[in-house]
Amino acid sequence: MQDTDVKNLVSLNLAFVRKKLGKTQQEFADAIGATRPNIGSYEEGRATPPLHTIIAISNLTGYSIDALLTIDIKNEESNN
Repeated sequence: MQDTDVKNLVSLNLAFVRKKLGKTQQEFADAIGATRPNIGSYEEGRATPPLHTIIAISNLTGYSIDALLTIDIKNEESNN
């Protein structure tokens, strides 16, 4: 898997799980110890969150780090 693939999946998954939790970007950022502009950058694919942020997202959402980085969670859940 290439870096651009990971960045795209993280971008898609982050937006999906945040919205699934019913949180604004600011609320999500506060919950994981990030900033709202960072969340926007991650969701738009302009930046990739650092490992500690991915761990915080995993802890908050209950999705594994593996799932956040390697599968399209929204597509996977709609197929189940």
